[in-house]
Formats: sequence, C-alpha cells, structure tokens
Amino acid sequence: MKAPLNMTKQLSIIIPVHKEKEMIKKVIDDLRSTINIDFECIVVDDCSGDGTSKILKNLKKKNTQILRHALRQGYGAAIKTGIKQSQGEIICIIDGDGTYFSEDIVKLLPFINEYDMVVGARLGQSTRYFPIYQKIAKGFICNLLGFVFKRKIEDINSGLRLMKKSLVKEYAGILSDKFSFTAGITLAMLLDNRRIKYIPINYNKRIGKSKVKVVSYTWNFIKGYAKILYYLKLDRTRFGQ
Repeated sequence: MKAPLNMTKQLSIIIPVHKEKEMIKKVIDDLRSTINIDFECIVVDDCSGDGTSKILKNLKKKNTQILRHALRQGYGAAIKTGIKQSQGEIICIIDGDGTYFSEDIVKLLPFINEYDMVVGARLGQSTRYFPIYQKIAKGFICNLLGFVFKRKIEDINSGLRLMKKSLVKEYAGILSDKFSFTAGITLAMLLDNRRIKYIPINYNKRIGKSKVKVVSYTWNFIKGYAKILYYLKLDRTRFGQ
C-alpha cells in the first residue's frame, strides 16, 4: 500500500537509534519502499557502540541524513536533534527497532491536515508482546489521564506518530530528553486542548533487549508531567507565551 500522492507538505521521518544494528537497515529500506511521497529520513544515532554506526555509514544516502551524538543523550534528545535538522512541515517519528511498520505511516498521513497530532495506537492484539506489567501500567496511566482530561487516550507513549513541526518546536524546551518524550508531547497537547487522533496500528515483537527501564521511565514521566503542567498552566509567561 502506497502513501497518498496528494500530500503537499513535505514529510520528515525521524528515527532515534541506540544499538539497533539488527533492524535499522530494514526499517530504512521499508520506509523507502513504502512511502511514495516527498520525504526525508533523518536517523539520529545516540552514541551506539554495537556496530549500528558502521551499518548507517554504509547505507545509501538517498533522502537520508545520518546524525550522531558523540555522547549518549537519550531518546528524546535524539528526536530533538532530528527536528532541528528537519526541512519538512510534518514530523513523523518511528523507532529503529522494527516494532513499528512503515505501512502504518500511510494510515496516519490522511489525518494530519485535520489534527495537530496523529498517534499510532497499540491496542488489542498489538499489545500481545507487551510484558504484563507494561500492559497494566499503560492501561492505568491512559485511564487516569482520560478521567482527568475527559478525553479518551488510546496510547500515551506510542513511538509512531505524526506531528506538526510548528507545535513540536513550541513544546520542545519542556519535553524530556529521555523515553518519556512521547508521553510528554501528548500531555502538552492535552493541556493545550490540541486535536489528537488515534489510529490503531500493528506492533511487532522486538528484536533485542528493550532499553526502557520501568522505574526510571515512571519517575521521568512524573517529573516531566510536573514540569509541563508548571510551564503551560502556572507560568506560561516564562515559557515565552
């Protein structure tokens, strides 16, 4: 399935990478064969030490920028680096571990003109590879915030989403440099009553070990939520608004 050809705004696909030598080439190859509109691919290697950098160096550079952090900065920091270098008006993020499918970007694309952010939601069978503790934590957080915001939140931290660049840049300064970046951008948009669309997607079994540490992720999420709430609702003037 090909992406719609009437997409007029250039698309920047950002792939944050840390030690993904098994899958990163396949992820990029799949994007090139699936997305049939004008787009650029920006891969940000967050100081991988497993051979990922060598694989990226040998890739064909067509429509692709390869950036590297000399020191480990984090998942969110890699996305921010990609955004700074991007040319498109629409930002897409997708993980480099092969858990998301490039075909699902095609599902999200038709909605980005109408919504501020379109999120690929991992629901039902798509969560079958989640550890039980992750399912429980994800369900609890989504239900709790859904109650607080009076809106249904399908997937708060999905690593596949489309966002308008102007809004991401607006919030970038208060978003985490770690894995809670995705939850943070969701919270910021909820607090500002932005338009968010959730589209069910497929989710693949991860190759290799997950880098998400549940305790540190939860702590960073709490800190990030407090920071976002403070700047957007309690001290907006310091945020430059």
